[in-house]
Amino acid sequence: CQVSALVEEGIANIPLVRAYGLESQQRARFTPAVQQNVRSLVEISRLKAAFSPVLEFVQLGGVLIVIATGAWALAQGQISLGGLLVFLTYLTQLLGPVNGLSQLVGSVAGATAGSERVLELLDEPGAPEVVNDGEPVSSRDLTIAFAGVSFSYPGAEAPALQNVSFSIAPGQTVALVGESGAGKSSIARLLMRFHDPDVGAVLINDRNATTIPADTLRARMAPVLQESLLLAGTVRENIMLGNPGATEDELRKAAIAADAEGFIATLPDGYDTVIGQAGDTLSGGQRQRIAIARALLRDAPILILDEPTSGLDAAAAERVMAALRGQNQARATLLISHQLQTTRYADEILVLESGRVVERGSHEGLMVLNNRYARLYRHHHPESEMERGEARELAEVA
Repeated sequence: CQVSALVEEGIANIPLVRAYGLESQQRARFTPAVQQNVRSLVEISRLKAAFSPVLEFVQLGGVLIVIATGAWALAQGQISLGGLLVFLTYLTQLLGPVNGLSQLVGSVAGATAGSERVLELLDEPGAPEVVNDGEPVSSRDLTIAFAGVSFSYPGAEAPALQNVSFSIAPGQTVALVGESGAGKSSIARLLMRFHDPDVGAVLINDRNATTIPADTLRARMAPVLQESLLLAGTVRENIMLGNPGATEDELRKAAIAADAEGFIATLPDGYDTVIGQAGDTLSGGQRQRIAIARALLRDAPILILDEPTSGLDAAAAERVMAALRGQNQARATLLISHQLQTTRYADEILVLESGRVVERGSHEGLMVLNNRYARLYRHHHPESEMERGEARELAEVA
């Protein structure tokens, strides 16, 4: 049961494990559980080995009883010797095939199901090929560039991205906005090398990302994914996934910056509170703040924020975004959000539509342009239009 739970958790949290390079840690958790399972199976086999002679003795005893009863009936003249022998022959021949048939049916069913799963796994495409050029990757000051990137998911009818180009320098924030399905999260997945572009290239310091080993590349990234993925364990363990060697002071600073220190202090054991499978004892906003603290603790040169404040109220979202902006001096930050109040401070905003960049610029410039972004902003924040109208009325009165 424990092995199945770990497998289920690992599969459900594959993006988190891959993004933070936790493969070795997951193996370290999985191996003892498998070894314990093996010991249990060996013990079960021993019990079976002990009971098998007993069962055989019971079966032999039944046959002896039949023989004794038949011999008595033969002596009384109730049956003939040939009838007794025929009965015994049929009895001994019947027990074996029936037992073997029941075992065979179970074996065939299990083998069929297992072979289908094996064939599914064999048909899965392999990981993107890495042609490592041997050049080291800096751990600071990384520049990101998408150069004419187009990408389609396997089996999809329409491309997810079409000829997307932009760059993010250290200390800059580029925000991606647009309706659901516009391709925003696909850009983040390409940046983390969950997929490779069909056309174009993702460049890290002018170097094609396909020449960088995935674990090396992801070690330079601190992602806050759209789903706040947590592992079974304590609050401390989940935040420390971002940087296992962090000090207690660094841990608390990250939690404070993520607006998580307040609710953590109310938990029964504080940072050592066990939060259950996938953090199911916490609310969505609490899980999200732990994920943000984990990313801040990682202190990586590339920060990926995919809907980082979707589970937070307006005041908490503003506090978190202010903390992120304050720690962004040397990070290249990719921000994806439907809450356009969080994107207005970005250095550049890209408006995506059907996988294409249809507008780009600063918040002020795009609002003056009064096109797609302005309409999207007013749609999500109608109060801004009311404020602008009130300002015009006051100006006219003055």
